[in-house]
Amino acid sequence: MSDESTAANTPWRGYVPKSLPEGFNFPATHQDYELMCFLHEEILRLGGGWKQFCAEVPTLIRRAIDEVIDTGRSGRFLIDELEKTEKTYIGTKVEILLRNYLGAPWGKLLDLNLRGVEVDIKNTVTGTWYVPPEAFGRPCIVVSADEVRSTFSIGIIVARPEILNKGNQDKKRSISARGIRENAHWLLRDYPYPPNFWQQVPVPIREAILSSGKGTKRVAALFRKFMRQPIPKKVAVGLAQQEDPMRRIRKGGGARDEFVGEGIVLLSGQYDRALIHELGLPVCARDEFISIKAATSAEEEILKRGKKI
Repeated sequence: MSDESTAANTPWRGYVPKSLPEGFNFPATHQDYELMCFLHEEILRLGGGWKQFCAEVPTLIRRAIDEVIDTGRSGRFLIDELEKTEKTYIGTKVEILLRNYLGAPWGKLLDLNLRGVEVDIKNTVTGTWYVPPEAFGRPCIVVSADEVRSTFSIGIIVARPEILNKGNQDKKRSISARGIRENAHWLLRDYPYPPNFWQQVPVPIREAILSSGKGTKRVAALFRKFMRQPIPKKVAVGLAQQEDPMRRIRKGGGARDEFVGEGIVLLSGQYDRALIHELGLPVCARDEFISIKAATSAEEEILKRGKKI
């Protein structure tokens, strides 16, 4: 790192942990080895350990993207439907949620202060990270997400001038592909995160669901089309695009009423876990629903015993 960026805060110099932190795999011969080990260990300490980090960050990435897409209010479903400026805001969301998850304070210049080391957070949905002048020569947490593959990466790199491309009009400089390849330490690389449900739904099917009506009609069409498949509550809520969206699922004017006479039952991952297991259906999270129409006498008996039909 440059002299001006390292003179004041170099708590990692000579840093030797009692044992290498879990998930740490970075060449010991690299000039940033001590810094990477220091930051890796601090991130895991703040994040509750390796297992907690691997569980929380994928959900965090999904939430950041979903909050910007905002289907319920925007009527859009995919990241590709966002404007360029909105895609940029995903990076801001990732920064906010990651800082909140770690509970780390702001730095004086950059996004985080990790035990005396200022770190910037850079996110990309295009594969290119842009670094502002104030972060030149400083460590950056780099994050990328691939909505098609439902995988993301999160790592650390020191944004030295020699690994940065020429600047743009904002004086920001992108990190070169070679720079990433030879200098990034990946905490998680091409790691799965919860998929965008609509990413796997062909547009004609999505349009057919939307054209079925409003609110309850749409939600009912969704569960008719994707029976025996867990569907997150937020998918149904976004589709409803109305006040009190959960009313579009429950009885009393919701999708369950739409299914009367069709033999379709809507089960909750929170309240019907045992029934879902007995039916041999896919495991549902607490915030997921699954629809089923009995295909055998055994399934019909289970649903009757559960007072669902």
